Amino acid sequence: MLHDPEKKRGSLLVDMVRKNNAQGVVYLLTKFCDPEEFDAPIIKKQLDKKGIP
Repeated sequence: MLHDPEKKRGSLLVDMVRKNNAQGVVYLLTKFCDPEEFDAPIIKKQLDKKGIP
């Protein structure tokens, strides 16, 4: 998602982790992609809240 004003990516990742019994998430940032860099802390916070490394 290029523009995600509702910041749903974190909850989508949580759902994917649970659905697939994953042990964690590897989140790769694209260099010089400001929107992605701004969203990264929000997504990390959502994952941390659910105990997902």
